[in-house]
Amino acid sequence: MRNIIKAFGGRYIHQGKVNTVICPMFFKQILLTKNYKEQANKELLNNLRYFFEVMKRLDTEDKTLIYEKYFKYASIQPSKDKSPYHRDIYNLYVVKQLSNEKHALMMKIQPQEYRRRLDKALTNYINILIDIKEEELRLNEVSLTADCSITIKKEINYLFSNDEVPVVSVFDDLKHMTLYDSKRIDENYNKIKKGESLENIPSNFILFNRYETDEKSRVMVSLSAYDRVMTSHIALNIFYDLNNSFKSFSYNPNYLSNEEIFYPWYTSWANYLGQIRKYLEIDLYSDMFVLTIDIKNFYDSIDFLGIYNLLDKRLTLEQNNLLRYLINYNEKLMKLIRNNRKGVPQGPAYARIIAECFLGILIDKSLNELSEYRGDINLYRYVDDIIIFHRKSINSKKIFDTLDSIFKMYGLDINLEKSIIYGEIGKLNKTQKDSLLRSDNFQYGLRVTNYSYLKDEEYIREKTNRIITKKGGFNSSDLSFFFSKYADDRAKAMYFSRFVSDIIKSKFGRGSGFQLFYKYLFENEEKLLFCIERNYFSEIPYNTVNFSSLLATFFYAIQERKISKDIQHLFIEKAIKKINIEEIEGKEDKSLILALSNLVI
Repeated sequence: MRNIIKAFGGRYIHQGKVNTVICPMFFKQILLTKNYKEQANKELLNNLRYFFEVMKRLDTEDKTLIYEKYFKYASIQPSKDKSPYHRDIYNLYVVKQLSNEKHALMMKIQPQEYRRRLDKALTNYINILIDIKEEELRLNEVSLTADCSITIKKEINYLFSNDEVPVVSVFDDLKHMTLYDSKRIDENYNKIKKGESLENIPSNFILFNRYETDEKSRVMVSLSAYDRVMTSHIALNIFYDLNNSFKSFSYNPNYLSNEEIFYPWYTSWANYLGQIRKYLEIDLYSDMFVLTIDIKNFYDSIDFLGIYNLLDKRLTLEQNNLLRYLINYNEKLMKLIRNNRKGVPQGPAYARIIAECFLGILIDKSLNELSEYRGDINLYRYVDDIIIFHRKSINSKKIFDTLDSIFKMYGLDINLEKSIIYGEIGKLNKTQKDSLLRSDNFQYGLRVTNYSYLKDEEYIREKTNRIITKKGGFNSSDLSFFFSKYADDRAKAMYFSRFVSDIIKSKFGRGSGFQLFYKYLFENEEKLLFCIERNYFSEIPYNTVNFSSLLATFFYAIQERKISKDIQHLFIEKAIKKINIEEIEGKEDKSLILALSNLVI
């Protein structure tokens, strides 16, 4: 049953996979588009196409009512708006529709009965419209998901958007995949679907240590080009029908895109925080309760066989065959990395898809245990960061214990240090609300918008300084925001001037953040010269994602002609050739250093 909201102004609204709104203005646009097709844009012509298809599927009573009210007895008149800036057909003409009262009189029925029939007709109209859009959406998604060449494109972009280090050799292999390679992957994929046994020994993968503290580091994995494409292609196809179960804002596969595996992290994170903010800032929710749950060592604790047991009855025979192949591959990879079959690697796209699906199904299972309170519980999550809002009809501890029990059954442990039962929202203090809003991780005031030019230098400086003060100085987690395309350029420059030395010297942080920083640096020659002159690069820590990101980003900057030949030469002489290659552990880094050192400019 769809949740269709009837709102003010005769609007019928559906929010879901396909967001749709119909109202009197919607039908006015349809009428004008029908009469002035040559002046209509692609979107409006598409809406007209949908209209004809919906009318075909409506029953006679609904069809007649809608046609008469919005089209047969509607009149088109010239607009009184003479502004030279309003010259499209929707400003040149106005549409006068038949009122409900007049139409009821013409139909010889009471106003109350008329409103009932109109409501039925419009509800049926929007339901059919959503059906059509969802049918088309699914056909497009299935088509893109089945195409291996699309998966190759997606993996190339994933290398730069989600990988810790965009490994040059992997990029080169992906870029040079031919039609023959694509057909070979498709053939092997189809053999796996049929249950044929294929060799799936992980090879040529690269490991990176991402240091988070002096005591804690994560092993990040970059797969070979073939393994990346094959595992992602399998995961995307297996979990396509299960995608609606994820209940997550993180790493949701973008099945409509022919370029990206996942939706952009920034938009997803913003939507996640938007949901949280709604509960904390609107008085309507002040009597609700809130708790947060974090899972200990989430990726390392995932048992692939647990996933198989959860999904066994929900998958087709072909999907089962694909999943068994992926399980086998994953277990071999984890034994090579950790000498333990359990867990999924951090980095590859397939692992993120699996993790999302696994946790999504466990949460569904937990909420089913609490089905009598389902309408009083609202749960949101970003990866394993879970936040739950609920009414007082149920106790926070009961929700916590239910999730804890289900998670434990499948090998997951709740991190008690990071999981908090906050209590009633109206009684929370500012510190608690800031913590829930993850305010340390999102800088609204510094985002690029259409109105960024209205923010003066002093405003940007004050915002930047406030964030830095709140963090207690330099924090490597800020790099992903400050040097992303979403941050104001003035904020970038301020952060750079204040922390450039700290950034280059840091062994802590995500490779994706360092990539953005070095991309910014190599596209600003004045700032790069500043760093070279002060010999900052001599302090970069070897064998870190910072170091590997520097090498890879410099290579790509050369390939994309982002750096002049003089500066290239200077950087190679003053930075690359000064590296003590004997201290470098990674083969990829060593090869890249040698290649760059011998580069003929």
